[in-house]
Amino acid sequence: MTNRRVLATAFGAVFVVLVSPVTADDALDRRMLAMSPDARDCGTTDPAGADRAKVLECVEAQVAAGTPFRVRFDGTCIDAICAWGLMREKQDGPIRLVPYDPKLCPPAVPNESDPWCGTFAGVPCKHPNVVVKGKTLRVDCEGYVF
Repeated sequence: MTNRRVLATAFGAVFVVLVSPVTADDALDRRMLAMSPDARDCGTTDPAGADRAKVLECVEAQVAAGTPFRVRFDGTCIDAICAWGLMREKQDGPIRLVPYDPKLCPPAVPNESDPWCGTFAGVPCKHPNVVVKGKTLRVDCEGYVF
């Protein structure tokens, strides 16, 4: 299955790129579940997601309470669909950002057997300033905006 995304319009022409969707139960989901099996799953959203406010509300509450959580943000990177996970593994533990690039996994890399292919554990942020403002979530320790 592929999604069609409008890449650009120029001189009246529309350029469309076909991309494989990032799916649930992929390497990012497996990695975050393995790292934080008891964490609250705040869900998945993208920049235009209808459930975005609910997902961000969950993240904000978990950050304020210091409780374990995980959330997934799907998006578009420079040349592909990608995703970012944000999670806290244990009570009052550091928050981790887990990037995911599916181009590093099958079928793009046919012989890849790593169940977490395309993910990177990221550097923990021990004292993050996580701010929800409108439809964005800002993690100030790394300057990422979702």
